[in-house]
Amino acid sequence: MVLGFLACAAIVRKEAYLEAAGFSPLLHFGAEERLLSLDLAACGWHLCYVADVRAHHHPSAWRRPQAWRRRVEQRNNALIVWMRRPLRRCVAESIGLLRRAARDPGTLLAVAGIIRRLPWALAQRRRLPPGVERWARTLELADGRT
Repeated sequence: MVLGFLACAAIVRKEAYLEAAGFSPLLHFGAEERLLSLDLAACGWHLCYVADVRAHHHPSAWRRPQAWRRRVEQRNNALIVWMRRPLRRCVAESIGLLRRAARDPGTLLAVAGIIRRLPWALAQRRRLPPGVERWARTLELADGRT
């Protein structure tokens, strides 16, 4: 079992996708599958790797700059924390971003995007069930995140 996937490399059951409310319009693009994977787990759906299932992705030839993608992923990852995780995790995520923003103008732009979207994110706040939260926290600790 896994707690995450790349949207461009996954297949999700329609029933599960609809039950978890699909991709968030707030996030649109960049780490959007992270919220969906948490919501799928919160609904009791299990994610797993299945070797004999193939997903075919046909991406656009046009790509935004890597710096843009990094900012959007920073912004969306922080919004996901605010939407689903405990307050102490929200504070830790925000402090980490603000520290990085002091040294990196790109992160400062991500913080501005978070501030603009935070009211909408908080309106959608739903804490994860305790088991899913433990699972998410375990993965963060394994990755060396706070």
